[in-house]
Amino acid sequence: MRASSSRFNRPRSFTLIELLLVVFILAAVAATAISVVDHEDQQFRFQETQRRLAAIRTAVVGRPQQVLHGQPQVSGFVADMGRLPKDLQELLDPKAEIGTDPDLKPYGVSAEFGLGAGWRGPYLQVMPDLSGERRYRDGWGSAGSGRNSGWEVDSTGPDFFVQSYGADSAPGATTGGVYEVDYPPAGTPLVKETDYLVDLSKRFVTVYFSNTSPIATASTTAAVRLLFPHEGEISLTGPGHVETDPRQVDVPPDATNYPVRFQFKVADPVPWGLRALVVCDLSGSPSISLWGAQVPTQAKQVLLLPRVEVPADFDFHWSVP
Repeated sequence: MRASSSRFNRPRSFTLIELLLVVFILAAVAATAISVVDHEDQQFRFQETQRRLAAIRTAVVGRPQQVLHGQPQVSGFVADMGRLPKDLQELLDPKAEIGTDPDLKPYGVSAEFGLGAGWRGPYLQVMPDLSGERRYRDGWGSAGSGRNSGWEVDSTGPDFFVQSYGADSAPGATTGGVYEVDYPPAGTPLVKETDYLVDLSKRFVTVYFSNTSPIATASTTAAVRLLFPHEGEISLTGPGHVETDPRQVDVPPDATNYPVRFQFKVADPVPWGLRALVVCDLSGSPSISLWGAQVPTQAKQVLLLPRVEVPADFDFHWSVP
C-alpha cells in the first residue's frame, strides 16, 4: 500500500510536447518584442529624416517670417549668397575653409551700399565625424561619399530638391517596405521658387530728386537699379541687379522733391532679403555709374520678403548736385 502511494505522489515532469509549446510561446513573444522595437526604431529614423529635411530647408531659405525687435530676420544661404546652394556641403563648410572654394565669398558689408553679403555659415550645425569631415546624413545614416552626405540633391533650380533613399540606402525604391521607399516622393521640392524669390515685374519706383545747383541738370538717361548679392558680392555693374526702364531726366535748378516715376521691367525674380535701390546714369553706356551724390547715404534699403505682396510703388530721395 505504501509503494502504491509513493508512486502517485512522485513529481510529474513535463512532456516533450509541453516543452516545445513553452519554447514556441517564448519565441513568439520575443519575435513580437523585436518587431515592435524594430518598428519603433525605423519610425524614429524616419521622423529624424523629416526633421533634418526641415533643417536643410531652413538653412537654404532662412525664416523670413521670424521677427526680432519688430524686424524680420534676414538669414539663410539664399539671402546671403543670392542663389541656391550647389550641394549640401556648401551649407556645412566652416569659415576656415571658405578660401578653398572660390564660390563662397566670406560675409562682409559693402561700404558703398551698406548691404551685407557673403557666406556666414555653417547653416547646418553638425559635429565632425571620426574622419574630421562634416556630414549631414539622413535618419538612417546613409554614408554617401560625395558632397551631399548620401542625399539625392538637385539644385539646378528654380526649385530645390532633396531626397533620402530610405532605410535601404538604395535609389529608386517606390514600392516595398514603407521605410525603404525614397522620401519625399520624386518631384516633390523641398524649396519652391516662391519660398525665396520675389517678383518685381511692373512695380514702380518714384524718385524725388533734389538739385541744389542754380542750373538745371543736363538731360540724363537714368534708371533705378535694385542690387542684391550675386555669389556673395554686391556690385553696381555685376549680374546681381534688376533695372527699371530708362527715362530721360533733367532736374530743374534749385529743385527739391522733384518726382520722376520709373517702372521695373518684366524681369527674373530676385532673391529675398535686404536690398538697395540706387539711381544710375546710363548715358555713357556700356559704362554705368551712379548719378549724383555719394552713397551709402543715398542708397535706399528695402526688405523684400517671399510670399508677401510687394508694394506697387517704392519711393526714395536722390540728390543730383
